[in-house]
Amino acid sequence: MGIAVKCISLATCIENILEKGIVLNPDLLHHLDSAFGVCRASDIEKIFYNRKNCEREVILELIFYPDESMQIEIEPVLEKNNFFKNDEKNLVNFLLAKKIQIPVFFPTRSDTLEIYADAVILDSLVSRLNISKQINSKITTTVNCHIPEKIRPAVKVRLRNTRFRFHDNLIIFMDLFFKSEISKRSNFFEIFDFLLNFLHEIEENNDIADSLNEKKEFYLQSLGNAAILHEQLKKNTMEIMTAQSIRIPAINIPDIKRKIRIIDQIKNLVLL
Repeated sequence: MGIAVKCISLATCIENILEKGIVLNPDLLHHLDSAFGVCRASDIEKIFYNRKNCEREVILELIFYPDESMQIEIEPVLEKNNFFKNDEKNLVNFLLAKKIQIPVFFPTRSDTLEIYADAVILDSLVSRLNISKQINSKITTTVNCHIPEKIRPAVKVRLRNTRFRFHDNLIIFMDLFFKSEISKRSNFFEIFDFLLNFLHEIEENNDIADSLNEKKEFYLQSLGNAAILHEQLKKNTMEIMTAQSIRIPAINIPDIKRKIRIIDQIKNLVLL
């Protein structure tokens, strides 16, 4: 498929999504209100038309940040074509020529407005779709063969959003991961998201099994430190410990135990 054809195909898909409108997330709206004093449709409209407002670009980027549902809709187009970084500009130009009007709905749907998709919105949106991120073909094939069709698009979107390189060691591991019984677990995405975050942390040439063991040992030490702190708090008040310059770390014990269980699941189902 030629450059123009593939970009027009993707632009049409994005245009259809935007024309259906976006619904502001309540958490985002709360952040906009607390950080920028934006809580009504009229507030956003004023900011959009005030190009001298120094906060305009940041606010528009937050409002039109592409969510996973948008990425899932465009994933079939991305999978059929190879896009590159310089395709982003062509895509933005195609979309600008469409003069798209985006309906913006507030959470209760009681307030709404239409915003013209200008260069600020489209440059930011397109750059965050990761269209030039190439998922390794071996991993894609394994996902298509072993991951249930219902969750397959979300898996591919998460892979496309990764920042690490699919080096040989990682390809072998991910192939084993997707072929394992993990995809049948009710907490599959919890495991998968943990793994992707973990892979962002380690060096490219690190042995993944060894790194998982090190991470588990770190979590176990954190639990040990939490137990020591708990005993200290039985004997002293928080104020006394602070006065003695005893550092009191924030340790989320349930979260640490959850991550240890996930590591054990990965080791038992993928690495054994």
